[in-house]
Amino acid sequence: MVVVIVPILFLMLVSAVKKIPLIGGNLIVAFFGAGVLALLLGGVYNPITWGNAWLTGLGRVSFIVFIVIFGSIFSALEVKSGAMDTVLNTLRAIFGHTAQGLILAILIAMYLGGSLVGTVAAVGAVIGILVVPALDDMGLSPELICAIIVTGGSLGAIMPPDFQRD
Repeated sequence: MVVVIVPILFLMLVSAVKKIPLIGGNLIVAFFGAGVLALLLGGVYNPITWGNAWLTGLGRVSFIVFIVIFGSIFSALEVKSGAMDTVLNTLRAIFGHTAQGLILAILIAMYLGGSLVGTVAAVGAVIGILVVPALDDMGLSPELICAIIVTGGSLGAIMPPDFQRD
């Protein structure tokens, strides 16, 4: 239990307390320090094993990072080409040209996108970038816009087929 609690406390302390000399508020130091503490407290003293653990972690996270990066580029292309307008207009024709119809169209697009991609962050980045201006033009609050995007992406991530990785 100490192996988990001490690194988390270190992470929270260094990232939140900016008055600590040299390292206070520095997130890079907080994350690396927490990682080193977890490895040392876990009995791993070989620096080569440390590097392997960090590379494995980066490999697992890189999938999501690249999906978000390429998804953002893809979404920008979709906006410029007008493809997103076509999808939204088609779904709005089905559900009605009202504010509720737009929100339902967004939720369904994110639901299907999340089931295919399997990553909430990627779906939120791709579809969120496309629909935030439309939702903002409707006069919705930023909190409600965020709730719509997170709800749609989350529902899509639990819908089969789910290709999510560890």
